[in-house]
Amino acid sequence: MGIFDKIEGAVGGGAGANISQEQHESLMQHAMQMFGNRESLNGLVNNAHSQGLGGVVQSWIGNGANQSIDPNQAENLVGQDRIQQLAQRVGIPAGIASIVIAKILPMVVDRATPQGKIPQSSQPGEAA
Repeated sequence: MGIFDKIEGAVGGGAGANISQEQHESLMQHAMQMFGNRESLNGLVNNAHSQGLGGVVQSWIGNGANQSIDPNQAENLVGQDRIQQLAQRVGIPAGIASIVIAKILPMVVDRATPQGKIPQSSQPGEAA
């Protein structure tokens, strides 16, 4: 159906982690809110380039296949503070949050960049 269904199918209920369906859905929603806007996307791209992951993140933005990352790369890319914040909001260990974020972040970024590039405007109707 929607993006949540696609992400859930790809992650498989927490990537094998022992988390509830409610926690899994909450983590997906928080990740989309945290990473699905222009400012966050620009920060993610800049951080990716500084860590040698620029090509990986570009694959999520572009129209081709999304390259994967491992939980350690996800934690380095997103930052331990943000992983911890997501984990606390959902009520799961940070290590589990890193695993799930590694699986869903490519899809969140891909969904936030439907034209294959970061949107120039955050305001509907505003000139790009």
